[in-house]
Amino acid sequence: MRSRTRHTGAVEVGTPEKIHFGPDTYLEMVVAEVPGYQELQDRAAEATRMITATSILELGVGTGEATMRVLARHPASQLVEVDESPKMIEFA
Repeated sequence: MRSRTRHTGAVEVGTPEKIHFGPDTYLEMVVAEVPGYQELQDRAAEATRMITATSILELGVGTGEATMRVLARHPASQLVEVDESPKMIEFA
């Protein structure tokens, strides 16, 4: 059984403006802006095949695309998700 720990919080780095993403448009925007995004996510998960992951830390969860793929390979692992947006954490 997988346990999930969710954290939200942001560290300000002195930028006057922040870009906010919403879960309803984030994936579509990323797929349009990042060539091969889905393949990148698949390859990132595939790169974990030779290890036994018991704990996974994901920083910047977004819509959980990477999380879903990695957890499919390591379903018994404990997951800690961190994102500045509580809405993204809820969505993921």
